[in-house]
Amino acid sequence: AKAFPLCDKIPLTDIGNRDACYGGFGKEFVGFAASRDIRSSSIENIGEAELARVYEFCLLAGNKEGTSSCIRHATNSLYWGGENDPASAILFCKVVSDPFYQKACFTNVIGAVNYYMKDPSYKTEFCRDVPESYRKECVSKLIKK
Repeated sequence: AKAFPLCDKIPLTDIGNRDACYGGFGKEFVGFAASRDIRSSSIENIGEAELARVYEFCLLAGNKEGTSSCIRHATNSLYWGGENDPASAILFCKVVSDPFYQKACFTNVIGAVNYYMKDPSYKTEFCRDVPESYRKECVSKLIKK
């Protein structure tokens, strides 16, 4: 809570740097929640309680823009361009309780899968693993093209 206000000092017109500032916290919160062990095996075994803690930390940004950036970058850190099993990113999005932020989280991870993965069977399996409420969006973005 003491550090997030530093991001507020970046002008609103400097969207990229504000996003990087708030998002950098989310990226680091994942490592913090994983006891600073960012190996794939550790990230893939991170628990719901640790992920809820990352979400709670992101809420300390105190504004929608900052919290959204923090959550997006935390999700990216969990998925790591497809290097990590997507289950941790999906679980993280599930623990995000606010509907606005949860939708942003799932939209982000679906977009990451679309960007990094070309294998249709991977995409199909991924869409099966997301909650039913996001499956239609997932299928429309990843499978029906």
